[in-house]
Amino acid sequence: MILAICVVGIVAIAALGISGRTRSRDVESWAVADRSIPRWTSWFLQAGESLTTFSFLGLAGVAFAGGSSAVFAVAYLSLSAVLMYFVAPRIRQLSIGKGYVTQADFLQDRFSSRALGRVVAVVGALSLIPYLELQITGLGLIVQLATGSESARGLSMVIASVLIAVFVPEQVSPGSPAWHI
Repeated sequence: MILAICVVGIVAIAALGISGRTRSRDVESWAVADRSIPRWTSWFLQAGESLTTFSFLGLAGVAFAGGSSAVFAVAYLSLSAVLMYFVAPRIRQLSIGKGYVTQADFLQDRFSSRALGRVVAVVGALSLIPYLELQITGLGLIVQLATGSESARGLSMVIASVLIAVFVPEQVSPGSPAWHI
């Protein structure tokens, strides 16, 4: 039964990904939804972005191993949400006015340095590798816990990796600025 639910979930998410392909005309519509998401929704999305597998699995391990040393998460999660509440509207305003889509776009224009934009883009892309690894590992652990199967853990991690590898590049057209770092 659990395996059937997992398969249905994966198929539903894949169907959503396929149906969304036609709506993304360029990197801006893909990355920032044509800037059509209201500010308050963006704020909740950014706050929710912090509640990833790390929060539920990694942080629990830190708390178990180090005790009170895990309290840092309460501070950084709260402070980052408050900071974004005040700073993000200005960044959004600048981004709409100047067409920024990524942090690299913002910093390249702000400091008039194409090299800085490239460095930020490369560092940002490389920083996604451990983040994705953590999320995929967390997914595998959750599936193993739910199913009790070590093989389901590995299979779920492979499926997640394949879905990411197929759908993310597929969403951004080859002629878009995302490919011209």
